Amino acid sequence: MHKISLEVEKRDWSGKNRARAQRKEGFIPGVIYGHKEKNRNFVIHRDKIVPVMKKLKGEPALIDLKYDGGESLLAVIKEFQKDPLTDKLVHLDFQLVHAGELLKVAVPVLTSGTPEGVKAGGILEITSRELLVEAVPSKLPEHIQIDVSSLKLGQKIHVSDIDFGEVKCLNDSHQLVAAVIVPKAVKAGEEKPAAEPTEGETETSETKEE
Repeated sequence: MHKISLEVEKRDWSGKNRARAQRKEGFIPGVIYGHKEKNRNFVIHRDKIVPVMKKLKGEPALIDLKYDGGESLLAVIKEFQKDPLTDKLVHLDFQLVHAGELLKVAVPVLTSGTPEGVKAGGILEITSRELLVEAVPSKLPEHIQIDVSSLKLGQKIHVSDIDFGEVKCLNDSHQLVAAVIVPKAVKAGEEKPAAEPTEGETETSETKEE
């Protein structure tokens, strides 16, 4: 699991107008919460957090937070919000974690290898892009890697087929993760049915003589 260090500044204000003004200056407001502790409001500059999130590409990470230059906190990114028009980050939530506690995190599914079925003309279809797993922070994976190279036409991989090691997967064991499907194709020699004549048309292309 990724481990990252970040510094955030204490935020002692609230309100949409102030938040809008702060975002114009490049600051993203957020909240640190968890373990029934008092919420800690903060801001972090866009230049510090955006590169980190681009690097993670949706993978989970343990964040070593330095809060307002003093207090050190261990957390994970729980939720973030983006502007629907500009796609810019507008809000960020961190959830506090303890070293030995179990965490539930959605991790991306990555595949390796080229399936035998794809070489035979099939199509690899990934039906589960993320899986929900549970483990202590030190055991959480950055992603779930599955080898699909042996999949033949029509074969599938379900959650029950994946070795998660010391991590517990919380998805249904029958959930489909990947499959090599047979592409639809027009059968050789199959002819399309003749179109019905429309009103006003004759059944042949011949012109009758009077």
